[in-house]
Amino acid sequence: MSAAAGAPLDLGGLPSTRGERWAIAAVTAAFLAVVAFWAFFTPLFDAPDETLHVNSALRLAEGGGWPEPGTAPFQAMIQDAREEAAWPAEERTTFAELRAADPGSDGFDQMTQHPPTYYLYVSLFLRAIDVMDLRVDLVLLVARLSGLVFAAPLPLLVWDSVRRLTRSPRAGVVGAASLLAVPQLAHILGSVSNDVMTIAASSAVVWLGIRLMTGDARHRVVAGLGLFLALALLTKSTALPLVPFAALSVLCWPAHLPLAVRARRTAVAGVLAIAGGWWWVRNLVVYRSLQPAGIVYDNDGPADAEPDVLYFAEQLWQRVSNTFWGRFGWLDHAMPSFLTDILTVVCLFVVLAFAVRRGPDLGRSLLIAAVPLLALVAMLTQIWPSYVHSLQPAGMQGRYFFTSIIPLVALSALAWRRMTAPTWHRRVGVAIVVVSAAVGLVGYLTEFFLAYGGDGARLLMLLPGSDAVDIAIMIAAAVVGMTGVAAAVAFIAARPRPAAAPR
Repeated sequence: MSAAAGAPLDLGGLPSTRGERWAIAAVTAAFLAVVAFWAFFTPLFDAPDETLHVNSALRLAEGGGWPEPGTAPFQAMIQDAREEAAWPAEERTTFAELRAADPGSDGFDQMTQHPPTYYLYVSLFLRAIDVMDLRVDLVLLVARLSGLVFAAPLPLLVWDSVRRLTRSPRAGVVGAASLLAVPQLAHILGSVSNDVMTIAASSAVVWLGIRLMTGDARHRVVAGLGLFLALALLTKSTALPLVPFAALSVLCWPAHLPLAVRARRTAVAGVLAIAGGWWWVRNLVVYRSLQPAGIVYDNDGPADAEPDVLYFAEQLWQRVSNTFWGRFGWLDHAMPSFLTDILTVVCLFVVLAFAVRRGPDLGRSLLIAAVPLLALVAMLTQIWPSYVHSLQPAGMQGRYFFTSIIPLVALSALAWRRMTAPTWHRRVGVAIVVVSAAVGLVGYLTEFFLAYGGDGARLLMLLPGSDAVDIAIMIAAAVVGMTGVAAAVAFIAARPRPAAAPR
């Protein structure tokens, strides 16, 4: 009989208990219910750039190819479909009807500045359904729900990463549950967006890197890291900051392996990652740019206006903070700014003050912290030149840091455990889970009042199902979500069982 048969799952030398496995399963189900409900709850084409993402996926579904950046036509029928958001669901039309009424194009679709991988994936679902003759809101719901496969592993990856770094099962469950504190993350994962695939693949890269840092020397970890890095790179440029993280993770860890072995493993991971990295090398050769602009903003202000560094910094703080926690729709349904500012300040203070400390873990803490820092540098190198040219503070998106969600949660977990006494860990963990659930609820209420006017009858009229189906879905999502939070709280609050007395 194998050692694994009937034994609890062992992660990093910490065997899990049945209670922990139930808790993380419930948290994962709760997170999936939240994402699925956002897919159902978000009004028609009312997520960031969703009309453009659907346009690109639909073009591929119809065999339209992947035009040069800035040349792909944006089909007028998709903009017409968005205007049906205010119609009762049963009165909405099909893409076939919309195309017959308005067959032309209306501007350009800048999404061809990205690799086509995500859009090819969504196009498979569009081909599998009667995309032209199915009501547009149902087509959109299918496309949105296709992303659940990428959302499902995220709580598990956070849980495993945090418990390995902290050596604490409780901290792992808290980390997974803390994803509920970022409603914008669930909103994006429940929309049609290439961020969905990028977040999942990037999180897998970080998770596998952390496994290497914490002693997992298996070759398949290295191979998986290289393959997931390739997938992330073949989805969106926001994965590029992961390249140095991946390389150093394999080269430096596990430290007990000889340097020559680690160097060979790094080369193997690099060769596998080339399957995605070639796209960006091609861009440099063909366009003389890592990512050619899909849209260029003009300066419509006074001719003598100059870039203002303080204004730029103020806009960077406000927009990144707000769009990280919750600014829904096309960034026009914002959670209260005082709340998002408080969350940002508290998290930054805790991480900067306590996450990185001298000791044997300093190297891996610094490398994990480098992921969001490199993401910030990458963002600034893109948006500052654009601002200088146009004086428009465009591209300041908190969702671009969702590829760093595991590093952000992991650093927070390390910091909270270091700043609180061990006797307070259970109470602090429970508080974080409860606050996370409360912030998630604020996200829903924000969308309900700003998108639907706080009118329950209007909500039921606009949702894609019948009233009975819509109510049943809302109740099911609430029950699964509350069960996940309750299971996490129960596990975290439980006192350790005393060791059995010797006989």
